[in-house]
Amino acid sequence: MTLDKSIKSFESALELESNSERIKKNLRRTLRFRTTLLKESRDYTSAIKDIEKISELSSKDAKEKILREIEDLQEKI
Repeated sequence: MTLDKSIKSFESALELESNSERIKKNLRRTLRFRTTLLKESRDYTSAIKDIEKISELSSKDAKEKILREIEDLQEKI
């Protein structure tokens, strides 16, 4: 199974169980892994989109750090 299929599966599962912290955590981890690959290939625009999805699934405290990460990537574009 590819990363894209895994992400779609987690997103579908989250639609069915929107309060599941386990699904959110797995989706965040999978998006984070894909983000790492995207950054290595210098696809910063796609990486930012994934990081924004991670932000939506994260706690308020984590969002601040994530927003700084987005700003750093935007500077590289």
